[in-house]
Order: sequence, then structure tokens, then C-alpha cells
Amino acid sequence: MPRAIFAAAAGLLLALAGCETLQYLNFSMLSSTSAKEHVVTGSLAAVERTTEAALTQMGLTHAVTRNGTDEIRILCTTASRKRFFLILQRVGRGKQESTRVRVEWVDPDDGETWEAFLAVLTAAPAP
Repeated sequence: MPRAIFAAAAGLLLALAGCETLQYLNFSMLSSTSAKEHVVTGSLAAVERTTEAALTQMGLTHAVTRNGTDEIRILCTTASRKRFFLILQRVGRGKQESTRVRVEWVDPDDGETWEAFLAVLTAAPAP
């Protein structure tokens, strides 16, 4: 009975939050996160350029959205149509400026793309 109440409450909360479908509900996220991150030396703008070049080199389609001056979200799609966000966040300013790059999967993590992306990103010349 408590599970039914929990499920009903979760469905109601999703409906109130404006979620169009339940496909984004992932109960495994309650216990752990699939987000992975890496900090890159360089300004947010420079790391954005390097990131977009890496995505293009990998053959991934992507769309960029800016959230203010300190965050960029890039929606990426693999050839097998798995979607994920790369979130770029400014970490510091001035001489030691760096950018945090984090991945958040919309679809199940394919186990390969994030590692391949990091290999291409870190092999690129420093911004």
C-alpha cells in the first residue's frame, strides 16, 4: 500500500511540475547519480570552443544554451540517438581560470561516450 501511495504522489508531483511524460523519471537517481565531471584549465568561452570542436570531431550533434555568464549547457545526441547534456561551469576567474565540464545523461549512459569525449577534449591544445 505505501508503494501505491508513493507512486501516486510521484505522478501528481510530475504532473504539477509540467513533466509531459514519465520517461524522465528514473528512480535509480534517488540513490546515486550518473553525472561525471572533469575540470579543464581555461576560460568558459575557450573551453566551449574546444568542447564544440571535440563534439564535431566525434560526429555528435549538439545545441548550445547559455545560462547567464557562468554556465553553458550543450545538448548532445549520439549516432544511436542517446542524448546527454554537457554542462560547462566557470570555476575561477583571472589568471587561474578553469571550467568544470559535467555530463548528465537524458537517456541511459552508453558507457563509452563520456570517456571518448574526455580523451578528445584533453588531447586538444590548451585553450
